[in-house]
Amino acid sequence: MLRKLSFDIVFKTILALFIGYFLFLLTNIATTMCNKSEVGRYQFNDHGSRVIDTKTGETMEAKY
Repeated sequence: MLRKLSFDIVFKTILALFIGYFLFLLTNIATTMCNKSEVGRYQFNDHGSRVIDTKTGETMEAKY
């Protein structure tokens, strides 16, 4: 027997799909931001060939 789909069932299904997709997007954005957080971490010293790690404060020789 085929049951009629009520508005309540359709609405809850669409709402659940939307929430799942929204959580997926948030997770995707968060992991992308976390993975790319290392970009721009190093700065060149103006007076020499040393590189400054802005996260730890250590300096090291630049590798070309």
